[in-house]
Amino acid sequence: MFAVVHDDHIPASSLRGASLTLQEYNGEELTTAIPVYLPHNFTAQEFIALFPQPSSPSSKPAFTFPALHNWFSRLLSNFKLQNDALHPFQKRPYKLFEIDVQAVDWFWRNRPGQEDKLGFMKIQAKIETDPYVHGEEEKARADWLPGAVFLRGGSVAILIIVQPADARGEDEKYVILTVQPRIAAGALAFTEIPAGMLDGNSFKGTAASEIEEEAKLKVTESDLINMSELALEDVPVSATTATTWGEVHGNETEAAEAAMYPSPGACDEFIPLFLCQKRLTRRHMEWLKGKATGLRDEGENITLKLVPLRRAWREGARDAKTLAALALYENLKREGKFSPYMPSDVEEEPIEVREQPQL
Repeated sequence: MFAVVHDDHIPASSLRGASLTLQEYNGEELTTAIPVYLPHNFTAQEFIALFPQPSSPSSKPAFTFPALHNWFSRLLSNFKLQNDALHPFQKRPYKLFEIDVQAVDWFWRNRPGQEDKLGFMKIQAKIETDPYVHGEEEKARADWLPGAVFLRGGSVAILIIVQPADARGEDEKYVILTVQPRIAAGALAFTEIPAGMLDGNSFKGTAASEIEEEAKLKVTESDLINMSELALEDVPVSATTATTWGEVHGNETEAAEAAMYPSPGACDEFIPLFLCQKRLTRRHMEWLKGKATGLRDEGENITLKLVPLRRAWREGARDAKTLAALALYENLKREGKFSPYMPSDVEEEPIEVREQPQL
């Protein structure tokens, strides 16, 4: 490695002063005032705008970025459960003492006629117990939890299974995969199922949009099955380990999304997994193979790939959401949670397919 160092005297974030202090949330006074530190490209007023305003509790967070509010709200809600006598942290409850917003990444700012759009936020949350004397130690010290969080909010992913119009049963079922650059993985050809960020829309609405954008299939929300909801409908979230299936310790369960979390050690992203099954003409399926899709003005460069259902777990083995979706599909089908049969109606071919010369 060779690098030219321009300035190695950048002050540490700990030397910055707090930009604001949170004292109240949702009309309730916080038990501990929380200082908030902000980076150079993010103001205190912009931070406050990411939360519903007291005068309008139903208002949406600004900049199409609900991730901070959702994380903060869920964390405080689950902290309250520590008051339960059966909670494992009841004696030494954890508290949020500080939020250091280390960086924000704007998708765009100051575009004529468009609201500014915030993409990602990196925070360091200071989460500790009150100090106490541990065992034989002389001085009191706090227990702490790792608080590095990359906030990006929710996404959706869709397992799309297609079958030729004249095939029956389990014959010739294919999964539509996308191949696209994923720079975070250092990849220019990463294989996965179609997915996209929520951007403030409903789960099903976003899923339908992503299918049309990436897989060139028109679907209605009624065409979609939320596999995450089906799998989690009778699974409680408890802070203690149950001794038998279905047993819950304590009076309440934790707040959590009905979704899979691909990297909960450091990222808030949650992904509900949907199923979409379609019957297509053979030439429609042939047209989809290798089709270039995606929104170029949003940096998307996607190629479609049709893979036999029985091989999809291999083709998508690097992608957590693909493996999770396939696992849910197989097990929900085994438990009879949805119809195992493909739809009988054949999807209308796109105009590009219909205009192709007949061979």
